Amino acid sequence: MPVEVQLRFHKKELCYGVNSPIDPTKMNVCFRTFRKPFAFERTKKEYDIETIYFYYTQNLAMGCWGTYIQPTSEFWGFHDHDVEKVSILYEPGTEDPQWVYFSAHSMVQGTWMAWEDCQKTPEGRLVIYVARSSHASYPTPGLRLRIFGFANDTCNSTGRHIDLDAIPAVDWKSENGVSLSSQPITPPQQSITFFRRFFATYAWPASLKAKCIETK
Repeated sequence: MPVEVQLRFHKKELCYGVNSPIDPTKMNVCFRTFRKPFAFERTKKEYDIETIYFYYTQNLAMGCWGTYIQPTSEFWGFHDHDVEKVSILYEPGTEDPQWVYFSAHSMVQGTWMAWEDCQKTPEGRLVIYVARSSHASYPTPGLRLRIFGFANDTCNSTGRHIDLDAIPAVDWKSENGVSLSSQPITPPQQSITFFRRFFATYAWPASLKAKCIETK
């Protein structure tokens, strides 16, 4: 059986609905991509990789030292259509998961964790901690320092716990360019270091209206 997931939200998270952008009647769903081969340098082995996408209708503004002064400010990163994801490595041709890549904010800000070390529910669902406001995906609760403390990610288990139903992968693109894909992402071979996460920066557009790093 492929990996099923449970999202655990911060108690102060305001945008916790994980829905379908195509069919609004489908609530608490995720999108499972097709699989393809992936050579993992850490183990010197080849696996089957799939990506699980989560779609949120909105992403609130980034937190400053853990606070949210203007949660709907576009300047500080508020935007519609927020897509987050994790990738799963399976033994080839099986439903036996081996590794998980928690993508966090971008291709270079994620964390690899062996399946046996990941947290699971009693029913066997993979537990994913969702950072307050940003919806970034992490394997454990806690505080992650980002951008000199201006955009920290905070995760805990005190909010809603939502079990998601997986639906088939789709190719979809919104009018602002945010998309879901039926193809898995190709994650980096290494987890991000603390140094890189702390100093990671946003790319500010010419209009000075911020586009969060998680907006692809």
